Order: sequence, then C-alpha cells, then structure tokens
Amino acid sequence: MTGEQLAFVREKIDELVGAATLVDVSASIVLSRDAKDNHYLSLCREIEAEFLITGDKDLLDIPISSFGNKGIKTRIVNPHQFLEEETPGVG
Repeated sequence: MTGEQLAFVREKIDELVGAATLVDVSASIVLSRDAKDNHYLSLCREIEAEFLITGDKDLLDIPISSFGNKGIKTRIVNPHQFLEEETPGVG
C-alpha cells in the first residue's frame, strides 16, 4: 500500500470509529458457506450498507444475484477493489 493509500484508509477508519452506532439486527440472513459470516450480511441489510470490504473468500464468492431476494443492496469487495473504485488515481 502506498503512503497515500494508507493515509486514506486511516482517515476512513477514524471516520468510521467516530460514526459507530450499536445496531440491533432484526432478521438473520443465510447466504455464506461459513455460518459465522451471515451476521455480517444481516447487519449489511439492516443498515443498508453500500459496501462490505473484506478479504474473506466465502463472502467474496457469494453471487450478487442471490442478494436481491434477501433485500441486500451491499456490494462485497476486497480492499483493493474498494480503493480502485473509491479513490480514482490512487489504487
């Protein structure tokens, strides 16, 4: 990671920590091969997350076509994809 990318990530982490809110998840989503990952999907639906940034292969391999019928509008991307899409010219 370049110094510019690292600074961007640190800035985003600081923003996230400052904006963190405890969320009660009202419904359980089951889509991942790894049952431990399903809570993250449920949380993404609950908060209508735009992105889930992860390196977890089980989450990254979930077909986006399976999200619509579960009410999930979240894009699951790895950190590199996120940087490429959200910081043009930096990634």
